[in-house]
Amino acid sequence: MLGHALLMTGAFAYVARRDSMLGLVGSCLLCCLAGLDLLWRSPRRFATWASVAAVTLAVFAAIAVWADGPYIVRHLLSPRVYSLGRARDVLVTFGMLFLPALAVCALWCRQGIMRRCSSVIALGVVIALTTGSLLAGGAGVDLNVFFDTVIAMSIIVAPILRDLAERSTPVAALAPVLLSAALLFVRWSFWVPPRPVLAETSRVFLDDIGYMKSKPGAATCINLQLCHDAGKPLIYDPCTRVELMATGRPDPTWLVSPLKMQSFSEVQLGREPGPSSRLPPSLMPALYGSYRLDRRGPTREFYVPRK
Repeated sequence: MLGHALLMTGAFAYVARRDSMLGLVGSCLLCCLAGLDLLWRSPRRFATWASVAAVTLAVFAAIAVWADGPYIVRHLLSPRVYSLGRARDVLVTFGMLFLPALAVCALWCRQGIMRRCSSVIALGVVIALTTGSLLAGGAGVDLNVFFDTVIAMSIIVAPILRDLAERSTPVAALAPVLLSAALLFVRWSFWVPPRPVLAETSRVFLDDIGYMKSKPGAATCINLQLCHDAGKPLIYDPCTRVELMATGRPDPTWLVSPLKMQSFSEVQLGREPGPSSRLPPSLMPALYGSYRLDRRGPTREFYVPRK
């Protein structure tokens, strides 16, 4: 969310000070949203903006690689499984949640994209919605892919409410409720666990941490926080590893040998079926052949080497 705040601050600096060189450079340091409008208005000033953007990107990329190694580049270039069905489901869910606001913003953008004072934000919501819809099919992506769209729509709603307030105060007061009606319905339909249930969940998690600490040596966990809080080194990241295996690199059998050699003092799995809580199917025979179930909780299972 900090990144979104910087992006929108840069957009504001561009809109508020678009004819100032200081505003131009300042907005470029924060975001690249202003570039399309600037290219349309002044190719010469766009060249200045693009130069600052290139230098800024190179400096920040160098800092990221220096601080964290080459991993950020590997993550950006690593493949993901893409599903049109997933993209459809995420987009439909987003549409059901924000349909009233989307309809109002679409009407506003139809007029606003032709006005200089509002063209940037109108173009922003169009780009955010389009790119979010295209990226929604990627593995690991959910409604968070539409954060930019929601932020842009929130900005658009502000002048709409201002115009409504000038015509009718009661209508302006009722409009946010109508625009958020779907969100309110979803909030009521979700069950929030009572405090005692949350306390018990926390107690079980702390007990599992204590159990893992009692067994020295390396471990592998589906729940990364569990291994981290127990002081275990990071060996297996289920999110990225399963994704890489699904796209053909690396071969899932890379973990077979460590399992057969009982290199881990513990292997933690989830009790629910599915890739998010279990090892890949090709690894389960090696696990069951070399490890036995030693502890089972409400949501987690722990396997230890067979003697």
